[in-house]
Amino acid sequence: MMGYLKTYKIIVETLAPVFIGSGEKINRKEYVFHSNDKKVLIPDLFKLYKGLEKLNLLKEYENYLLYDSKDLFAWFKDRNVDKKEYQQWMKYSLDSGDAVFEEKGKKEILLFVKDSYGHPYVPGSSLKGALRTALLTEIIMENNNLFDEVKKDIVKAKKAKYKRRYLYREAATIEQEAFNAVRNDKGYNAANDCLAGIRISDSKPLNLSDLVLCQKIDVTVEGKQKSLPVLRECIKPHRKIEFNLTIDTHLCNYSVDAIIGSINSFFNYHKDVFNKAFGKDREYPENSFYLGGGSGYVSKTVTYPLFGEEGVVMASRIIDNTLSFKTKQEHKHYKDVSLGVSPHMLKCTKYEETLYEMGLCKINILENK
Repeated sequence: MMGYLKTYKIIVETLAPVFIGSGEKINRKEYVFHSNDKKVLIPDLFKLYKGLEKLNLLKEYENYLLYDSKDLFAWFKDRNVDKKEYQQWMKYSLDSGDAVFEEKGKKEILLFVKDSYGHPYVPGSSLKGALRTALLTEIIMENNNLFDEVKKDIVKAKKAKYKRRYLYREAATIEQEAFNAVRNDKGYNAANDCLAGIRISDSKPLNLSDLVLCQKIDVTVEGKQKSLPVLRECIKPHRKIEFNLTIDTHLCNYSVDAIIGSINSFFNYHKDVFNKAFGKDREYPENSFYLGGGSGYVSKTVTYPLFGEEGVVMASRIIDNTLSFKTKQEHKHYKDVSLGVSPHMLKCTKYEETLYEMGLCKINILENK
């Protein structure tokens, strides 16, 4: 291997359930819930269609999809389709964990990303995004005055027609100022980003048995728990996920020690400005960080380090400007300033009757021998 390419192994251990969404979701007509053994069965559609065809139920099934409101378990029961029969049509089963299924209005399930063989994995881009936020936070904290002009632009920014475009230009400017150091080009260009020299592979595949169904739970600053009708396939706590890391030292001057230092700095900052508001002034393992979806606004943004004491005001304003009028009224972020934290909910879930902060992990980076 060329001398300027340094290779490492990354081990991420999940300290809480972790969700990386595939963008797919299934409704109650697309899975079977067995309440007795707390299992969710996910059909293989080809096997399902072939099985129903043999039982002369294909036409009835098509009508069910169009017109019926029952869940799939109830439909099988009504058609006297035996459990031993339909279990053969399933792609995999999933532990339903602590998720709650009401008899009426069973929830959609958001699916975890899987490879072409059906195994869950974590994209390298998801992990690199978490590291990027940590590195960017440390740059901002050490050189805050470099961002004075863009901070003014953020304060003046109006709500965009398309919420994905809101603060897009300002975010690009921040990243350019922080990372666009390779060729000193004026415009932002990914090729000039020094973090192009950090390459993280997709993780080694996990097993389907490493997944569990988790329900979204919001926790208020008073400690009240609110379960929401959102179910996600998540990696269970205490699973180890392995990645390969390559650092091109011609493009990037970050060492492994610097990366780990940034992760710890960002996590400690997050803990001091956000977690403490929820009574979470507790000890966390070294090298802790948040990974994946559902872990919350503060874990993925630099609003607080950028604006310091005004972070609560700005976070509240930015979040409001990404919401519809109806959602804005429901979430009541106008209360955030008086509560001293924004957003005013800690993103959590439950596993084996224990409350966890969503996405909490720890990282270790080992040099390849």
